[in-house]
Amino acid sequence: MKWLRCVILSLWVMVTPFSWAHQDGQHDITYFDHPFLLGDWYFINPHPEDTPEGYRSIHVQLRSDYRFQIDVKKQDHSVQHWQGHFSANDEALQFQFTNGEKHNYAYQGSHNTLYMNGLYFYKALPRELAGQWKSDDVKNLEARGKHAVDHIELLIKPDFVFLFRSVTSQGDETVHQGVFYIEQNHFVFMYEHGQHDAKYSLHNDTMTLDMENGSLLTTLSRAP
Repeated sequence: MKWLRCVILSLWVMVTPFSWAHQDGQHDITYFDHPFLLGDWYFINPHPEDTPEGYRSIHVQLRSDYRFQIDVKKQDHSVQHWQGHFSANDEALQFQFTNGEKHNYAYQGSHNTLYMNGLYFYKALPRELAGQWKSDDVKNLEARGKHAVDHIELLIKPDFVFLFRSVTSQGDETVHQGVFYIEQNHFVFMYEHGQHDAKYSLHNDTMTLDMENGSLLTTLSRAP
């Protein structure tokens, strides 16, 4: 998996400029300056009884509209909740809480890990997305003839690694491997020489995938 580490490193460097950014009106996550920060991050305390604060877990949600939520679950199962706005550069996160407080934390991260304030957080993928998917139907709205995609296979791993394989009606095969990030119903698949932007809907074990604003529509079923 050495190739994947190189891809992750190059993408992380490429998408993290050295300026603070705050764009409340921006909802297209492909324009978010720090895409690997997006998502639901969890720290599970392995020894809550030895922690002065007595917390069991911490959940941090970071969104592309630069809003955040933090939930801390205590040993008595009560939850402390905070929210507000954040800013980010390639070295630090700044949280501005709704009560006016501000906190700055240095961080390091990858596509699915975040080291912040002395703790390792891991990004969580919705369980229903993980697995092997194969197309039942593919509609090409741009490509025609021998360039039209006839079949798609998609592997989505819980560690935010994917493999995307497409086959044309002439049997020509294209394979992309890399990492991805999500927000709500939005997928962005990133690989060494590009990315695919997609939106999805999921019902039971059937996924509908809209690639690149409608250029390719496919319905996929979960493979056994």
